[in-house]
Amino acid sequence: MRHVRSKRSAVLQNAIESLESRYLLASVTVNVGTAIRNVETKLLAVNSAPWDGQMSSATTNTLINAIGINAVRTGGGSYVDDTWHFNVNNQNQTMGQQANFIASRNAVGMITVNYGSGSPQESAALLAYLNGDASSTVTIGMGEQWNGSAWVDVDWKTVGYWASLRAAPTVSGNPDGLNFLRLNRAAPYNFHYWDI
Repeated sequence: MRHVRSKRSAVLQNAIESLESRYLLASVTVNVGTAIRNVETKLLAVNSAPWDGQMSSATTNTLINAIGINAVRTGGGSYVDDTWHFNVNNQNQTMGQQANFIASRNAVGMITVNYGSGSPQESAALLAYLNGDASSTVTIGMGEQWNGSAWVDVDWKTVGYWASLRAAPTVSGNPDGLNFLRLNRAAPYNFHYWDI
């Protein structure tokens, strides 16, 4: 393998030509008085993040409202792929809090799924949690999840399981540790945009 790689590198190096340095003059004219088309409001977005302890604060809400944000991307971008799992409560903002943040401003939501330390089943469970019907018996099945030091198998149960957690009120004493997933919201969020 090593010999093949070094041979390939030599071929690539020989194929690259040096570029001449020169300046090309260009002229651009912008007529700000003419509208070509309106900007799609989904492009005016902010990114929410699980570590943001100020996301739901009055100050943040005032600022977001003042700039007219119409879309929110949840999960914190590529951070999601490394250490974040919607079914583990180890951050300042849970997925439910982020979803409620989007719904409270009637904004478009874009949900980032974990493809680095999660599995397709985890993504399906997140979809079920946010958009699923509590009466659904569709099985999601087994899928791996990185727990910080090893891959573990997780039974992602059914669509109805996750949707029922979303719909349920909190349980006194939080015996199963899942109150952070209980939002007392029977209606699905109906998020249509997913970021992988």
